[in-house]
Amino acid sequence: MNPMLKNLLSELKRSAFLKGTFSIAGGTALGQLLLVASSPILTRLYDPTAMGMFGLFVSFVSLASTAGTLRYEVAIVATPDEKDSVALTKGSLIIAVFMAIFFGIIFDLLRRNALFGFQVFPRWAFLLIILGILGVVWGFTLRFYAIRQMAFGIIGRFTLGQAMFRVLFPIFLSPLGKVGLFIGEVLGRLAGLTVLRKIFPEPRGPWLHLPVLFKYKKYPLVLLPSAMLNTLALMGIVPVFSQVFGVTTAGHLTLAQRVLGLPVSLIGSAVSDVFYGKAAEIIRSDVKRLPRFFMKTFLGLGTLAILLGIGVWYLAPSVSRFIFGSEWHQAGLFMKIRAPLLVAQLSISPLGRFIFLTPYPWLKLIYDVGSLIVISLPLWIPFKDSSKALWTISISQVVLYLLYFGLMLILLRIMQKYSFKLLTVN
Repeated sequence: MNPMLKNLLSELKRSAFLKGTFSIAGGTALGQLLLVASSPILTRLYDPTAMGMFGLFVSFVSLASTAGTLRYEVAIVATPDEKDSVALTKGSLIIAVFMAIFFGIIFDLLRRNALFGFQVFPRWAFLLIILGILGVVWGFTLRFYAIRQMAFGIIGRFTLGQAMFRVLFPIFLSPLGKVGLFIGEVLGRLAGLTVLRKIFPEPRGPWLHLPVLFKYKKYPLVLLPSAMLNTLALMGIVPVFSQVFGVTTAGHLTLAQRVLGLPVSLIGSAVSDVFYGKAAEIIRSDVKRLPRFFMKTFLGLGTLAILLGIGVWYLAPSVSRFIFGSEWHQAGLFMKIRAPLLVAQLSISPLGRFIFLTPYPWLKLIYDVGSLIVISLPLWIPFKDSSKALWTISISQVVLYLLYFGLMLILLRIMQKYSFKLLTVN
């Protein structure tokens, strides 16, 4: 065996942290691959209208889940006090119930007033929204508690198990028609929680410890507005297209987003974590080395992103008909339109955390607000068709990414020149 490989395997066996890291990464990668690989099956069981309903459902649940614990789940890992960690975990699980009911009511109001296409859902759909939010938020909360307990193996199994359930349930429930898709999503989320039962906190003691929640009040006051804005900018495009162009068109966009999200999720997330840690280390030791590392990472990502973008541009319209079925040709066209954004997103987004290593992390809000304005363009500009609207949004988002990249280059220059004054890495 190669000595280098032998040493790597030996180190992996000795390091619980490395094994846990690979467990999480492996579970996440396999889970994402399963979800995307199931798409050709789902597109033959469900039509674009059903996929549009699914996109609306997931968009709403994702946005609501961001506020599901008021961001207290982030404090579970950050707190130095073990008792506070348990209290925050229990409190987050309880807060999630109230927030899920609150957002269930909001969803029903949107449905009753025929806003953003939510009128296509049956009257009882708000119950599924509540359960869906609980499935996501309880998963977030217990995942953070598992990180606190260094139970990385459980997290990997949870991620993979939940993905399997989210694939299997919609397939088995397809005889129910359109509703089978999002009912299956909810059941998959809830079934996945069973994997986390081993790290569930002890039931002894109060479940809603108000003094502890007040102690960590900065999390809902500071982190929640930013997180909500960011999620709205990411997930809002499907409801906007549903409102303007109909649920069927939103279904094609949902499929396109689901497929193109795979490389961004797998490659982008992994590179982002590594880049963030390495950049912080470089800043602590010699900030003048940071620009070279930054550009080296960008060029590597950019090369890969351009190759993927070219492939999507030329192959998506024709290949999508073969993979997903003839009625999904519009989804293939949407993938082609989003190809330039894929290149920009995969090249720049993983570097975006760099801004949190500067004294100006609030500048990220400028991009988030700009992105939110861009995705809302069809609401106040009368586009002739959905393709032209998506072209305008995609190119505008590329421009936003380029401006954000330029901003990061300026900050790099400032940090390099005045690092002794501006460096605020904790």
